[in-house]
Amino acid sequence: MSVKLPRMSFGTATAILAFALLLVLNFYVRIMPANYGFYLNEFDPYYHYYVTNVIYQDLTKYGLAGINKYFHTIDYNFWYPWGRNLAGTSPSGLYFFIAIFYIILKSLGLRISLYDFVAILPIFIGVLISVPTYLISLKLTKDKYVGLIGVLLLSSAPGLIIRTDFGWYKGTPFAFLFMPLALMFLVFSFENVSSREKIFTTPAIYSLIAGLLIGYAQTMWGGVENLNGVVGIAFLFAPVYLKPGSLGNYINEQVLLNELLYTVGALVAIIYPVPGRSWIYSPTMLLLYLAIIVNLLYYINERMKIVSRKNFFVALIVIIVLGLVGIAYVLPHL
Repeated sequence: MSVKLPRMSFGTATAILAFALLLVLNFYVRIMPANYGFYLNEFDPYYHYYVTNVIYQDLTKYGLAGINKYFHTIDYNFWYPWGRNLAGTSPSGLYFFIAIFYIILKSLGLRISLYDFVAILPIFIGVLISVPTYLISLKLTKDKYVGLIGVLLLSSAPGLIIRTDFGWYKGTPFAFLFMPLALMFLVFSFENVSSREKIFTTPAIYSLIAGLLIGYAQTMWGGVENLNGVVGIAFLFAPVYLKPGSLGNYINEQVLLNELLYTVGALVAIIYPVPGRSWIYSPTMLLLYLAIIVNLLYYINERMKIVSRKNFFVALIVIIVLGLVGIAYVLPHL
């Protein structure tokens, strides 16, 4: 009895091999600092390791009660004699994520110290960034070779390499992974969205996941707000660039639901003191609220035909300008 093995085209085989080689290249260039020893790179990583170890010790000693203990910790090794409120002045999302991840891996048999773990982990995070980068490029262009070019550019970007290499234990490597993952889910959720005349669950879930990734990444690194702002601008001008569906509508229920769930997911950042409740009225979150209002007004006008589409676009521009001016005015007074 003969067994037929699955056949693969030359192009597919070449793409798989090239992608694997690029992953190896990504790993190699990031592990090179280990030639000088197992040290954390720069100053901040030592502080981040210190606080992560505090949380790890609290969780292993007190269990879930260790979470509450951390949020009430005043560490007198800093800012003596007043001490430092660790939770109130640190990106706690990073520390909890790594401490819990380390505990899980230890229970599965990992046998390295927390120090070595946080020194090595950024390398693998840097390599993993290649996956959403490839998938985004592939989805947008339908060309696997463009995806490979994206991964190649990622492998050779000095600014990214030095922030995801051995010993760089800061929030940036993890935020750099969460951001393209969020963008990938957004691309999936808004694919052909204007042609859908009924609500689909999967795109809505993708939008929620994207928001959760952005919100949690913000608890690791404040620079994530930049991408959140880009998303807000994209939402705000959705009536301009989205193609009309079969009923001639540019904005439908799916678009509104996706935008709403993304925004709700992004609010997960308030679970930690940094950024805390200030995230609710941060500039990029206000931009998201404005985008939802603008799209909702456009949706209502499309159904009720209150004014012509041309006149509404003029009104839309006025609303956007007034909204942005209002945000700029309100922010200094918050």
